[in-house]
Amino acid sequence: MKKQNETIKNIQLWMILGGCLVLMICFFIGIYEHVTDNQFEIFFRQCEDYMADFFNVLVYADNLNSYTNPINDMCEKAYLPLSYIIFFVFRKCMKFDGYDGSLESINPLELTVTGFIIAAMMAVICVQFYDMIEERKVYKFLIMLAFLFSGVNLFSYERGNIVLLAVICMVFFLNTYESESRILRELGYISLAIAAALKGYPAILGLLLLYRKEYWQAIRLFIYGILIAIGPFGLMEGGFSNIPIWWGNLKQNSAYYGFQANPKIGYYYFIAYAQNATIEKQEAWKTLWQPIIIGVSVLGIITSTFQTRRWIQVGMLISITLMLPSNCGLYCLLYMLPVIILYLNEQKKRWVDLIYLPLFICMLNPYQFINQITGRNMTLYWINIALLVFFGLLVAENIWSIIQVVKERKQKNGNQCNATGI
Repeated sequence: MKKQNETIKNIQLWMILGGCLVLMICFFIGIYEHVTDNQFEIFFRQCEDYMADFFNVLVYADNLNSYTNPINDMCEKAYLPLSYIIFFVFRKCMKFDGYDGSLESINPLELTVTGFIIAAMMAVICVQFYDMIEERKVYKFLIMLAFLFSGVNLFSYERGNIVLLAVICMVFFLNTYESESRILRELGYISLAIAAALKGYPAILGLLLLYRKEYWQAIRLFIYGILIAIGPFGLMEGGFSNIPIWWGNLKQNSAYYGFQANPKIGYYYFIAYAQNATIEKQEAWKTLWQPIIIGVSVLGIITSTFQTRRWIQVGMLISITLMLPSNCGLYCLLYMLPVIILYLNEQKKRWVDLIYLPLFICMLNPYQFINQITGRNMTLYWINIALLVFFGLLVAENIWSIIQVVKERKQKNGNQCNATGI
C-alpha cells in the first residue's frame, strides 16, 4: 500500500506540473509572437476596463451611500455592506479623482496603490497555499508557479475583485477549523464569516463543522456570520433601512447577469452562451435545469455526511458554490485551488483518483483556444465542462461511500450474529 501511495503521488505531481508547464509555455509563446490577440482573451475584454471591479466599487463606496448611489444601475450595488466599507478605506488610501469606466480616467497614483493592494492579497494567498501544501520545498514552489500563472489567477488579478480577500479568509478557515488551538479555530470561524459577508456562498463551508458533529461551533459560526453580514449596515448612510434596498438590488443583479455572456462558470454559463437562444428559450432551460442542479446539490450535501475523504467533502461544497449562483464570475474558480491542494495532500491514494487530474489541469489552463469561426472562447467552455464533470463525479463518490458504509454495517451485523450462534 505504501509503495502504491508513493507511485500515485508521483504521477499526480508530475502530471499536474507537466500539464500546467506545457500550457504555460504555449500561453507565453502566444503572447510573445502576438500574431493575434487570442491570448489576451485571458483578460476581461483584453484589459479595456482594467481592474474595473476595483474602481467601480470605489465609486459606489463614496460617502458610504452605496445602495442609493446614482452611478450605474442599481443591480451593480449588490454586495453586502462589508465590501463597501473595505473599499471606503481603500479609497482614503489614494487620491481618487473619479472613474468613468476608462483606464485614462485613472491617475498613476491610483493604479500604483491598486496594484499594490491586489498584489498584497495575492501574496497572502500564495503564502497560505505554500504552507498548506504537504510536499518538499521544490514541489511547493513549482505548484505555486502553476497556480500563479493559471488562467484563473491572471484573470482575477486583472479584475481586482474582492473575491481575493474572500479566498484569503476561506483558506484560513480550511487551515484552522481542525486545529488543536482553540484560538486559531475561533479565528477561522470569524474568517469564514467574513468570507461569507464578502461573497455569500463560502458560508456553505460551515457544513464541515456539522459533518464533524461540532454543533455548538457551527452555531457560533452562524452568529458570527449574521453579525458580520448585517452589522455593517449600521455604518452605511441610511443604516439598516438599506437592507430591503440591497435585497432588491441583489435580485436585479441575478436577473440581469443570469443570461449575460460574461466569463462565468456554473450551469448558467451553458444557458447564457447557447447559440441563437431567445430570452424565452433561456428562461425555459433555466426552469428545466435549475431544480435538477439544486436537487443534485442537496444530494451532494447530504451524502457528504458519509464521506471520509476530506478533499472530496470540501470539493463537493466548493463545486456547489460554483454551480448554483446565477452570476458566478470566472475569478470564483480561485475557490477550487485549495481543493486541488487537499487532493494532492490526500494520504490514502487510489488509482481512480487520477481521473481528476485532467479536470484540474483544464481548470488551471492559461492558454486561450478561440474558435476562429464563432469567436467563442473554447477554454472557458472546457473549464465549465470540467467543473460539471467534477461536480458529478463527487456526487458519485459520495453515493459510493454510502454503499460502502451499508456493506460494512451488514458485514458487521453478520459477524455478530455468527459470533452469538444465531
